[in-house]
Amino acid sequence: MVLQVTDEMLTIVVTDPVIVAAGKAALQAVNADSEANQEPGEETASKSATATAIRGDHPAAASFATAWQALHASLTKIVETLPPTDTALPTDTALPIDTVSPTDTAPPADAA
Repeated sequence: MVLQVTDEMLTIVVTDPVIVAAGKAALQAVNADSEANQEPGEETASKSATATAIRGDHPAAASFATAWQALHASLTKIVETLPPTDTALPTDTALPIDTVSPTDTAPPADAA
């Protein structure tokens, strides 16, 4: 697993075959659901955006909030356990882990 971080985005790259296979199955299910629920003549959400991404606002992706919480806790732990540097964020800028409930489908707006 690799985390690529820029000023505007954090991308998680996972090459573990078990997780990749699970991701493919989840993507296939989300795309099939989008196609099944479209109105005649309506473009599917997956085609209007991308057929290779599962958006956090999809009802089936509500568990992404739990993944967000775990990622936030892990990144905060890294900052807290390593010696401070000029590039590390001050620990007082980290959001408390309870800012997102497991029923939320996306991180809080102020988390970016």
